[in-house]
Amino acid sequence: MDAATAERGRKFREKARSSLYDQPEIEDEQVVTPTPQPEPGQEPQPPAKGRVDENEPLTPEEKTYKKRYGDLRTLHQRDNEQKDKELKELRDQIETIKTSGTPGVPRSPDDIKHWMQDYPELAAAIIHIADEKAKDRLKDVTDKLAKV
Repeated sequence: MDAATAERGRKFREKARSSLYDQPEIEDEQVVTPTPQPEPGQEPQPPAKGRVDENEPLTPEEKTYKKRYGDLRTLHQRDNEQKDKELKELRDQIETIKTSGTPGVPRSPDDIKHWMQDYPELAAAIIHIADEKAKDRLKDVTDKLAKV
């Protein structure tokens, strides 16, 4: 680290420390506010939160806070609902796979024909493997027949 960078860092830290202690003094009269005493038979009122002076005009940020917060909450709820829906769909798919056995394996001849139309490349590969096995078996049988 060069000397200039170190000097800038030192000045920044000093400024940050001094700003903590340079806050204006608050007089005791401003800090202590009397709390109204409840009349007998009434519950004490909690101190008001938020703005000190209700007559003070709202800043533009304060005016739009409720709408912005509501919009963010709505977006968050919509995202959660969508994720919950997707999660439920995936869980349902897992349950159907567990109950139906092996998924995607055709059982009847009609199912096999439909499957071959849906996956022609995979069907061609399976047929090729079956043909190779059949040729090997035919060769073995012809060799045995020749010996007899």
